[in-house]
Amino acid sequence: MNLAYVPVPLDRLSEVFRVLGQPRAEVVESQPPTDAIAFRPWTQDRVIRLRRELTNPNIRALFDLCAARPNKFVTIREIEAKTGAAQPTVRAALAGLTMFLKSRFKAKNWPLDWDFSTGMSRYKMTAEIAAWWTLKD
Repeated sequence: MNLAYVPVPLDRLSEVFRVLGQPRAEVVESQPPTDAIAFRPWTQDRVIRLRRELTNPNIRALFDLCAARPNKFVTIREIEAKTGAAQPTVRAALAGLTMFLKSRFKAKNWPLDWDFSTGMSRYKMTAEIAAWWTLKD
């Protein structure tokens, strides 16, 4: 079974369960148009395409660090250490990632989880997405 991981705000989780409980035909009809920017599942094909198209060294470092340690957080300071970039440069790259995913993948969601509760930006990747990210072409 192929699975996709999509972050869902807790206050909208009941809507997801309601949609998943519908017959498949109804769910397919409710999908956003392919040109609409929406929450989209990250599949193996999409992650591989992302790896090929992503050129920013700070974002590549983030993905490489996360893939090397699936399900464990990577901090923005670790990205800075790996690339030698200053924090404002890394933050700008992270903002650029959101715009890149919207324009190239029509996605509102990242293939990473993030957390800001500690006062420091930190990111992690599931083991499945990490495996896809590290697949050899």
